[in-house]
Amino acid sequence: MAIDDPLQYSFAFNYTINSSVNEDVNQDLLRGVVKQANDQVPVPVKIISYPMDRNLLLVRVENIADLFDYPAGTTLDATVTYFDLSQLARNLYQYTNGNNAQVQAINIKEMQLTGITSESDTYKSKYQWVGVDDNVVTEPVLPKDKPFNVVALSAQRVR
Repeated sequence: MAIDDPLQYSFAFNYTINSSVNEDVNQDLLRGVVKQANDQVPVPVKIISYPMDRNLLLVRVENIADLFDYPAGTTLDATVTYFDLSQLARNLYQYTNGNNAQVQAINIKEMQLTGITSESDTYKSKYQWVGVDDNVVTEPVLPKDKPFNVVALSAQRVR
């Protein structure tokens, strides 16, 4: 197997360490973020953040649990985990800038997995395909989000 992708390096020029941030700031970034509906199985979560610009992050949240991790007969509704994205943004900001830093404003916008188009724009322009077996197939019901940027993720779901 040959990999044709060259090594990629990132450099931060003129980087300075904020002297107000010290070892006491090290905190659990997921504190208050993950809210589990079912406490039988600990939820394996994966959160990846990509810096896009100054004070702008693309955050990918994934519930990497599988139905096989749960007792037999468990449905997707029983595997739901809620992620408070506003709290995650606050935790990241305070971890970076110190516990005393005040967050001015948080703007959260859900994007497609590509990170190019917003989720709401995609649904507006989505074509409604019609199939011959549409009356036979039942689509899975996904758990509903809670208000104030608390998103619901069932097992194996990425947002």
